[in-house]
Amino acid sequence: MILAGACEKEIAFKGEVTEPRLTLAARAVVGEPFDVYVASSIFFLESENAGAAFKKGLDTARGTVRCYVNGEKDGIEMALDSALSVAGFCYRAAYVPAPGDHIRLEAEFPGFDKVWSEVDVPRLPRFELLARESRKMENDWGADSDYYEIDLTLAVTDDGSYDKYYFIQPLASYQRSWPWGGYVGGEGTGDPDEPEDVFSSLIFTSNDIIFTSSRNVLGSDSGTSFGSSYFSDALIKGKRHEFKITLLYVPAPELVSRLGLKLATAEENLYWYDYSYSQLEMSFGGLFAEAVTLYSNVNGGYGILSAAAPLWLEVEW
Repeated sequence: MILAGACEKEIAFKGEVTEPRLTLAARAVVGEPFDVYVASSIFFLESENAGAAFKKGLDTARGTVRCYVNGEKDGIEMALDSALSVAGFCYRAAYVPAPGDHIRLEAEFPGFDKVWSEVDVPRLPRFELLARESRKMENDWGADSDYYEIDLTLAVTDDGSYDKYYFIQPLASYQRSWPWGGYVGGEGTGDPDEPEDVFSSLIFTSNDIIFTSSRNVLGSDSGTSFGSSYFSDALIKGKRHEFKITLLYVPAPELVSRLGLKLATAEENLYWYDYSYSQLEMSFGGLFAEAVTLYSNVNGGYGILSAAAPLWLEVEW
């Protein structure tokens, strides 16, 4: 006879902070509106509805969000935009970030410590497309349509200034029908009988030296860690560097309306936040996954203030 027993013990969490703290999420993108999302942090063991918990305790009538650009004294008070306030309150300023701007962001709400963060908006990247070559992939997986590989020869010229990261994400826009009338990316009619023009991430590979210290992040639509990638300027500072990448599983030319590369200069906070977020997404997959701390650069609270300067590089089919 085999006897088995079990015991249970309730263990109290003794972490550093369990009470809600003010949380900011903002990305200063050159040429785009500057939006700041403000929320209350949620203790990770809480089971209540996250959407409601994000807004809990935030007195928007007496709370203020203000950004200071290039050391200006008075700053710009940001207005609440209820249409964009879903998982937190969205504030928007009459200000569009420009390369070289220095931004200081401050938020103060009753019942929370005042929080602040600072960031420098980077300059636009200097990328060139030098050559392209395509070939049909062997259809050994039973796909209904043809797919292609495209070799791209690129050049990036670094200005030799501050430490920075470069971001690469190949994208293709093509017609896709959804039986339930939905879509991924962009706006559409929602009609299941009418194809939508959809931007989707493409997988790419490269064995160039600049990617040896790169960090891949989850592609927005591809669901793969090779959907986009960062690399630092450490190996090319002040130089012009030519490199090659190969786009994989590109839909047939007759299906693609636009093909290109989303390129950007990213400052360090954006790199570390996206990398830690990507690691957090992948850590949910197993019993023995290691806990990941999400990167934060907000003083007095949690969150991220980051900046990027994007560029679109069209690729001819």
